[in-house]
Amino acid sequence: MKKRIIAIAVIIAIITVILPAITVNVLASPQFGSNGKFLAPIGAIDPDSTPIATRAELEDIAANLNGKYHLTNDLDLSGEEWTPIEGFKGTFDGQGLVISNLTITRSLTSVELRADTNVGLFGEATGAIIKNIGMENTLVDVTLFGIRVNRTDSFNIGSITSYGGSISNCYNTGSVTARMMPSTSSSYSFAPCRVGGINGYNALINNSYNTADVSATTSTGQSRFAADPLFASAGGISGESSNISNCYNIGVISASAIGHGNPNAHAGGISGIVASGGNMSKNFNTGRVSASADSYYIMLAYRDSRSFAGGIAGFTHLGSSINDCFNTGMISGSASIPADYIRDHYTHYTASSYAGGISGFSGNNVLISNCYNIGDLLVSADDYAYAGGITGSAGNNSTTSNAYWNRDSYQTVNNTDRAASDKKGVGDGLDRTTALTESEMKQQSSYNGFDFSTIWEFRSGENNDYPVLRGTADESITQPPPVDPLDSASTWARERITEAIGKGFVPADLQNDYTNVITRLEFCRMAIRWVEYAMDKRIDTVLNEHGLSRDPNAFDDTTDPDILAAFALGITNGTGVRQFTPNGEFSREQAATMVMNACRAIGADVSNPPASGFDDITDAANWAVDGINFVRANEIMQGTGDNNFSPNNAYTREESIITFNNINHNTLPGR
Repeated sequence: MKKRIIAIAVIIAIITVILPAITVNVLASPQFGSNGKFLAPIGAIDPDSTPIATRAELEDIAANLNGKYHLTNDLDLSGEEWTPIEGFKGTFDGQGLVISNLTITRSLTSVELRADTNVGLFGEATGAIIKNIGMENTLVDVTLFGIRVNRTDSFNIGSITSYGGSISNCYNTGSVTARMMPSTSSSYSFAPCRVGGINGYNALINNSYNTADVSATTSTGQSRFAADPLFASAGGISGESSNISNCYNIGVISASAIGHGNPNAHAGGISGIVASGGNMSKNFNTGRVSASADSYYIMLAYRDSRSFAGGIAGFTHLGSSINDCFNTGMISGSASIPADYIRDHYTHYTASSYAGGISGFSGNNVLISNCYNIGDLLVSADDYAYAGGITGSAGNNSTTSNAYWNRDSYQTVNNTDRAASDKKGVGDGLDRTTALTESEMKQQSSYNGFDFSTIWEFRSGENNDYPVLRGTADESITQPPPVDPLDSASTWARERITEAIGKGFVPADLQNDYTNVITRLEFCRMAIRWVEYAMDKRIDTVLNEHGLSRDPNAFDDTTDPDILAAFALGITNGTGVRQFTPNGEFSREQAATMVMNACRAIGADVSNPPASGFDDITDAANWAVDGINFVRANEIMQGTGDNNFSPNNAYTREESIITFNNINHNTLPGR
């Protein structure tokens, strides 16, 4: 049997130099809304509109789904799970105010599902007009488990609407996560799982943005029963829609389909899927985008495992167009068939992965015009891996016009960096794109066909000197409000955070919200970036030199490549049997232990550190004592006062950054 690369091992092979955080400012136009965070002016209140001032009044919209409503003040929905308003067809005007702490954390089990499952502030909202709402600190984390899923069902998740609606001048922060795990006894498991930062499925969206991490997962595990396809789609703005304009995303977007049948995963910075005949216009993405598809069993031949990842769209359907868009985020995709049984018995089963700076896969008659990409591409597949600076693959009669990509960015295919001469603008298909050097991409003269009078412009010192989108004619804008991320850090931490960012081991999407408690996933990612910095090597090279590889089956609740790399190197362990709890909060004793293990991974001698002498060392878990001793002895972490370490206290992003910055890897014992 031919030697295959296990694709999940390289969903992301992060380069040693992380792209700096994008910094863009608005034009001279005013900032809008009560907090200055909205992208367009707030219009007058409709005289027939009903005021909403309390949670109870918001909930009462369900009694008149055709009415007109407007907010009169900010609303905090914390303290109680939110029930989506289903079937809204009226108008809701947030008036530039904020709805915070919307929380939907459902786990549905042993249910016979026979209809759409819609989750958001509003559920199904076909025909509704929703505008001028800021959603802050959203927490949507929903699992459908053990459910019999039919071909006509769907699972749609968004912060504002799950399905339908016309949405304008809105934004979302927080996280939006959905998992669908169909019943293994069912013969049907095709239902799409669509997840978006703003909307799940089929909305018209403009002048909106998302900073939340968005994740869609559909899985059957390693069952050998049902055989229909698995379908996961995640987008920064929408899981799947046809028309989105003047929007942007900076959140981390991921889609994963795992199990039997035809696993298909779609991830896009703006939309996971662009529906047939759709248009994406004047949008941009700076967030990391990844898609993975892994099949464990197949009952029928001629089945495929496929992933699609793109800076704007994961999969762009027939007759659609993408114009005046750009991407700076890293794009990665993987597809694998780990089970040898499949290869031994079914010769027509293939694993394919598509990654593109603008579109992962472009169907027939798709046009991509006036777009550029500077993001790195990383793709792996057991059979077919396609990477293109603009699109991973282009169908019949699909074309590009005035499409530019950075020839100095990485294109890594099946663990091998393409040489400059081998890099492509279109991974598979007719390539009419233009490759530019990094220097050329910072020159207006390079962008033939771009409208620099009304749509594009260069602003010195912003967007790392690449082009940005102007405000549109109605003064709406597509750039974030001018906020210095360091403003969110404690004053004492700012200088050392800046120093750490300069070393290149702080992931770009963790360069904000510095006082937030760091998650286990985020700390793992930073630990891996620090190992790369200390070793001056990519993490895959480090693994290879140690004779190690990522195990995609290590945990049931994550296949994140950085977690798997950290696990392989002995930097971290799980929280239980095959559990990692990636979004769990992180404590000081966990930080100390992982830092010690990261130092061991680069060759430091971490054995027998002297006792720390902390008065509360007995409060620490037995497994954490050596780590606490090590970080104190090497002046990496100190106490919290009164000779205490406070091992169970939560650890923040800024503390984590400074901890790694405190390590002098050249003078560690044994180095």
